[in-house]
Amino acid sequence: MNTQFKASLLELNDDGALMVADYKMKILKKCARNERRIFFGKSGWTLHTILVFQNSNDGNLDIQAYDHWSEDEPKMLGLPQTGCFDAVFTMMECKPKWVKIISDNGAHYNNSQLMMLIAHWYDWYKIDVKSWIFLEPGEAKTTVDSHHASVCY
Repeated sequence: MNTQFKASLLELNDDGALMVADYKMKILKKCARNERRIFFGKSGWTLHTILVFQNSNDGNLDIQAYDHWSEDEPKMLGLPQTGCFDAVFTMMECKPKWVKIISDNGAHYNNSQLMMLIAHWYDWYKIDVKSWIFLEPGEAKTTVDSHHASVCY
């Protein structure tokens, strides 16, 4: 488990939430693994997952998973990801006052379009973004992949 993830979990209080976001593109319908030469040029589903970690009323850690599937051609723009965050903020029963977000450093998160929209999240949702931690490829995936493994099992 990533040390920044662990440290962020320790910082959680009753007002905040930790969100781990991951974007998977080109999930092929018939097989989970393909050789790289077969992967490129194919179309498939896209999956955007957001795991939300919050303290619950009984003192335990509450973890909610939000999976967003799309059959659209995978795009690396900020708008599809913004729509996924909007859906999460809209569906959350207990909205936090602040969030910390952890994701990879891909262009789908680290772009000016998404960052400009995040500047309005407080006005729209009354949620303050304390920080967005961009990890190296693969570092954020362990938590999200654990969620997908338990769903498949």
